[in-house]
Amino acid sequence: MLAGHPGTESVIQDLQGNPVVLSSAPQQPAVNGRNLQTSLNATIQATLEKDLAAEVQKVNASSGTMIVMNVHTGGIVAWADYPSYNANNYASEPVKLFTDAGVASLYEPGSVGKVLTFAGALNRHVITPTQTFDETGQVTVQGWTIRDWDLKAHGVISMNW
Repeated sequence: MLAGHPGTESVIQDLQGNPVVLSSAPQQPAVNGRNLQTSLNATIQATLEKDLAAEVQKVNASSGTMIVMNVHTGGIVAWADYPSYNANNYASEPVKLFTDAGVASLYEPGSVGKVLTFAGALNRHVITPTQTFDETGQVTVQGWTIRDWDLKAHGVISMNW
């Protein structure tokens, strides 16, 4: 889809090194390939990789995944997994590092749902980033109690928490 096609041109050089096309030889003009423009941003990508690695190490997690998406276009701006592999020496890297956790791992739906709910509420101005609420560690909905992952109450926190 993107590849062009090579062409042929028979030339000789004059005394100054300029090409002189041989008109009697068969000529086949080259066809340029098509361009592919991604939505990736190299600066944001580099920052994301660095910050993700630092945060995973800071909280002593085994791994982490972050994806930055343009909310207006749906384009992926940056995508990082940690730990990751060295693309310049991938033959010596552990195979497990080639699995993209962002699309190949299982996550509890609440982990993703909270981000989407929060983003939607911010977009609709239902909440503000500085708004606070009392996080009691659990909530009961229609007779079912849903508890925080750590089974603790965190008190009054902001949306920036």
